[in-house]
Amino acid sequence: MAPLMADSARLQMIATVSRGRCCLVSAHIVWKSFLHSLEEASVKKFFMVIVYYTGDPTLKKGPMEKTSSIHYRSVFVVLLLFGLSLPLSKSLSSMLTGLVYLYAAAAASLDREFRRCITEGVRQPLNLSIALYVAVALIGLFFSEDLVEGLRRFKTVSNLLLVYVMVSMFIDLDQDASGRFRRGEQLLFALIAGLFVFDIIGLSTYLGITGDEPYKLPLKPLNTHHIWFANLNAVGLYTALSLLLFSSYRRNPAVKAFLVSFVVTGIVSIVLSTSRTAWLGIAVVIPLIAFFLFEKKSRFLAALLVLAGAAVLLYLCSSTVHTRILQIFSDVAGFYSDPSVFSSVGGRFMMWKASWKMFLSNPIFGVGTGDYIVTVSRYVDSGEFPRYLLTFNQPHNIFIFALATNGLVGLA
Repeated sequence: MAPLMADSARLQMIATVSRGRCCLVSAHIVWKSFLHSLEEASVKKFFMVIVYYTGDPTLKKGPMEKTSSIHYRSVFVVLLLFGLSLPLSKSLSSMLTGLVYLYAAAAASLDREFRRCITEGVRQPLNLSIALYVAVALIGLFFSEDLVEGLRRFKTVSNLLLVYVMVSMFIDLDQDASGRFRRGEQLLFALIAGLFVFDIIGLSTYLGITGDEPYKLPLKPLNTHHIWFANLNAVGLYTALSLLLFSSYRRNPAVKAFLVSFVVTGIVSIVLSTSRTAWLGIAVVIPLIAFFLFEKKSRFLAALLVLAGAAVLLYLCSSTVHTRILQIFSDVAGFYSDPSVFSSVGGRFMMWKASWKMFLSNPIFGVGTGDYIVTVSRYVDSGEFPRYLLTFNQPHNIFIFALATNGLVGLA
């Protein structure tokens, strides 16, 4: 028994010495890594190497392979706040995008892998089509007489590309492929949450809970233009319905209740906005979504009947909806009897007519990115068009606007 105990003691001593040597070797590796990090002037590299050698299983493919995910997690909260603030405050959302741009520029200057990931993200096919659209607006600046307005328009167009690249690039940086889709959905949920708050503010204003003018239409919460209010809700409505159909969270009762609540408030807000274009969009899109929602034709037809019945009841019971629909016919009749008298539909017809004249003056490149207002002013001064056109800075149609300012190149 004594020899066995002695052998056991020797084995324990050997194991202890071995562990001590392993610790010394590990300490030596960490110390060498620290010296190397100082030479490279990169504290982040040293941190990543330490994490790697201490056994983080997510980093076994290489000590620097997960740095892009660190950048993503660093900025993800800002992206969530951006989605939340986008419907509520343009200044706040602009400030948040500026912070993301500054962070991306700083990270790209310090991290080679981050620069590589950005390059790969920029090469996405959709970026090319948006970049071409931005390039056309840039070319149109050379044809613009009003450079200030042209730069303002170019900034608006370029934001489309920058925001898309910003969001898609940082999502792609996340190395966790299984969770990447969910985090993209979370950004959409943040946008819908901001819209939901926006709608609650609007409904509170309409009911007189806040503000001094209850039941005033069109509904314009936070002094937002009622058409912009309707467009935001339309985008949010389509997004919420898509998430209800396809989201990985769709089986979560709390998430489903939130999305359904937003769909209800969104539809009410669109109705109260009195935007007939948004109404038409709902009438077209909701049946399409019902087609995907109900696999059986009988249920789809039943849903169509319910939607049609709801639309008819809304037309018959709501004086606002009834008046706005009938106003279309009176506006068209008024435009043909006296085009100089402003009406909602007649004013659009007149703006489209002026835009068509701009297009014919330069079909290839248009009048210039910033020259819509300048050209309309000339038309009004010549007496060819009514003066009320001067109150609008675009013809309320992005396709006609592109045709007028950037010609066939811009429309393509």
